[in-house]
Amino acid sequence: MKKSNRRAAWLLSLCMALGLVLPGSTAALAAADDAADGTLEFPEAGITLHLPEEFENTHGVIIPYGGFDVTGGAGIYETALLYFAMDQEAYDTYTENTNPTEEEFNNFWNSSAWLVLILSADNGLTFDEVNEYADGELDPSAAQEICTAGDCTHYLYETGESLPEDTDAVFLEEFKTLRSLTGELLDGSEFGTPVDPMDSMSGRRIQFETTDTDGNPVNSEELFGAHEITMVNIWASWCGYCIDEMEELEAINGRLAEKDCAVVGLLSDGDEEAALASGLETLKEKGVTYINLLPPENFSDIFYLTAYPTTYFVNREGEIIGTPIVGAMIDTYEPMVEALLAGDGPTAVILPEEVPEEASEQEEESQLAARVETNDDSVYRVIVLDEDENPVPGVMVQFCSDTACMMGETDESGTALFQEPVGHYTVHILKAPEEYITEDDEYILEAYADLTIYLYRS
Repeated sequence: MKKSNRRAAWLLSLCMALGLVLPGSTAALAAADDAADGTLEFPEAGITLHLPEEFENTHGVIIPYGGFDVTGGAGIYETALLYFAMDQEAYDTYTENTNPTEEEFNNFWNSSAWLVLILSADNGLTFDEVNEYADGELDPSAAQEICTAGDCTHYLYETGESLPEDTDAVFLEEFKTLRSLTGELLDGSEFGTPVDPMDSMSGRRIQFETTDTDGNPVNSEELFGAHEITMVNIWASWCGYCIDEMEELEAINGRLAEKDCAVVGLLSDGDEEAALASGLETLKEKGVTYINLLPPENFSDIFYLTAYPTTYFVNREGEIIGTPIVGAMIDTYEPMVEALLAGDGPTAVILPEEVPEEASEQEEESQLAARVETNDDSVYRVIVLDEDENPVPGVMVQFCSDTACMMGETDESGTALFQEPVGHYTVHILKAPEEYITEDDEYILEAYADLTIYLYRS
């Protein structure tokens, strides 16, 4: 199996080793901080690794990552230890280089090899079903079952990878020694059922000090104490889905003010000069007036993130309440606040209520119609046409897995593309040009397909 293909199949790349945070990598980065005591925790995958002493004070660099659902909701987890045949100083030199040449990039990449790779299949999935998600690139004979916990089966996957032959002998020997200790590592580690970290967030009291994007000091106690409920929308300067919902968030903030509630933004990469400049420009362009914060020093300890945007709800006492909403879920924010104000429970997932109404004859004629055709292009296409089969550009399409949502805008051909792993997705028209009628219909896609949705003029 080729290294590049294998990593691409699971959406993991050198970016993670370089510290570029991808959606879902937060737990992995946090796990790396725990390595000093020989323990690596990957709660989302239900795995706690206890490293043998030989894994400490190594000549090479060991990077732990993964431990999250690589399929965006199907329940397949990848947990890995990656070995780099270089000392810490050389590793830092590479990773601090924000603009590497192709040769530098390849040298860094080629100096690495899988030390340990664990695949975990939840929801009763068989290894053959796991392989379907990997486009058949896995070798079943290379998978060794470690154990089963509940509906989750953990596998050690032997990649067969090794370091290049011209690697320094010190690193070659160390890699060989560490690889030989895999059995000891697994025997001394713990394998349970995957746990969604979001489930444990409700009730946690958070405290921090930071500044807002205008440079004003902010104390969390004063911030949250000012409102019955504060909706903290965590976004990133590069996140198109986050930016697309800002105008709606501005409107929501105005409506929440009447209920003694508020929206607060948190620019997660605002501690970087370029990202802050980009974020400030975005806030100005979108006409955002609600307060936006820069990340506090303990940001990663306060908020668990698997994707952007993620929205938390905090009460006047600074306690997280309700269920964090992952993805650009405009329709769910206000119903969640309403439910929390009504005291409908700390962990209820609140969705918009469906209010049945008798449709008029004109409304019945305006109902959305759609057709689905599978494709062999490994992509999901959402095509929006009018009643005369003409493309409708500028339609905001919401594309959701079980754990996160993305938004795309149809181009001049009326098409929005979503290049996601094959899985279970719901599709919804979030916003269309004013002259068209939109409904709340949701469409289900599983196999790669072209979904054509028809809009009708009002």
